[in-house]
Amino acid sequence: MIAVSNENTTAPVTLREKIFYGFGDFGNGMTFQFAQLYLLKYYTDVVGIPGYWAGLIFLIMKFADAFIDVSVGTWVDSRKKIGKRGKFRPFILYGAFFLAVAASFCFAVPHFNLAGKVVYAFVTYAVMNVLYSIVNIPYGSLATAMTHDSKIRANLSVSRSIGAQLAGIVTGFAVPVISFTGNGVPARGYLFAAVIFAAIGCISQWLCYRFTKENCEVKVQKNSTKAILTTVKSLCTSKPFIAIVLFTLFAIGAMFLQMGMQLYFYQYVMGNEGMMSNVTILNACVMFPTMFACGALVKKVDKKKIAVVGALVAGLMNVVGFFVMTHTHSHVLFYVIFGLAQMGLTAVNSVAFAFEADVVEYEELRTGVRSEGIIYSAYSFVRKVVQAIGGFVPGFALSLMGYVANQVQTIHVQHSIVLVFMLIPGIAEILAGIIFHLFYGLTDKKHDEIVEQLKKNDN
Repeated sequence: MIAVSNENTTAPVTLREKIFYGFGDFGNGMTFQFAQLYLLKYYTDVVGIPGYWAGLIFLIMKFADAFIDVSVGTWVDSRKKIGKRGKFRPFILYGAFFLAVAASFCFAVPHFNLAGKVVYAFVTYAVMNVLYSIVNIPYGSLATAMTHDSKIRANLSVSRSIGAQLAGIVTGFAVPVISFTGNGVPARGYLFAAVIFAAIGCISQWLCYRFTKENCEVKVQKNSTKAILTTVKSLCTSKPFIAIVLFTLFAIGAMFLQMGMQLYFYQYVMGNEGMMSNVTILNACVMFPTMFACGALVKKVDKKKIAVVGALVAGLMNVVGFFVMTHTHSHVLFYVIFGLAQMGLTAVNSVAFAFEADVVEYEELRTGVRSEGIIYSAYSFVRKVVQAIGGFVPGFALSLMGYVANQVQTIHVQHSIVLVFMLIPGIAEILAGIIFHLFYGLTDKKHDEIVEQLKKNDN
């Protein structure tokens, strides 16, 4: 296993590096977020795969992919020969193209019978997720090798969040792209759009590789197997990591649940699938000011407070939105409530990845082992499980509530869609804020003390 030396804990990170670090998650989002937003609807409404089968594909693969993440993290940390490109960046360089190709094939289901379609969908989705892990685990670990400074890491997390949110905004305009490129043939439109977005994502990831540096020095630990087992065992009793797990389960789970249901909400409850473009514009107007504000706040306010307040605001607004939208389909009221909820969620996403990075030093002090890849892959494992739940629940809920594709839905189905889209995520976000406030003790001040102690130990 490879550990980073503490000699360069305050390595300078230029503005250009911070910006292009965000390009990495923009590239990830152009493949992953596009699939997260549109693949379920493509399966059910274009390919004709029943909702429960589509949801099951997401559930099985995401749980399997969670274990793949840990395997990739182990692979990354076990490398003994580190070249001039660094420990993490080569995975971004070589994996981006294959990820783009795999993402495109997900939207090219042939005219098989139902069993053939399900098998093809599962295999291509599995391949895409494996390649995504190979690119994303090293990318997520890269911040720990760029700097050990908690404030700079928070800025990198904001940059990453900006990239991810920008990808969400761009992919949010995929509906007109699908319509234009398909020219009346939805299957062709989805495929062309997937290829376009995947190509943009690949180029963006290459730019991230080109203009970032691993500023912190690395050294090889001799007994990598023992170090891996030590890290895994330690994480099981790590209070900060457990708090992050619970926070992610509820807050990020709510986000993925909404992503999976939003097209159904716009089309069958609000009566206008084209609202997706309007919501995308709204998100841009809300997200970027919020993210820039968070970027400034992390210099003065502990990022834990930003995450807690953000989760509570998002949760309260979604709960209010549920009661309002079950009685009226006013677009104006929805935009106001949803916009406020997105402000809270944006605050959460702006700092989320910085918490995992801080756990690296916390665990290094506890165990004497530095394992960026293992710790990030463990965190990614949690996110993948959450994504699995978020991907499965919409498809399962649609079948349970009696949803029929491309038909006018009953009042019962409409109310059920609103419940899954707003009430359940709202409750989950409120729980996330409360749990994180009570149980996460690794504040910025505490992390700074840990870094100083590691410096002394290294000397």
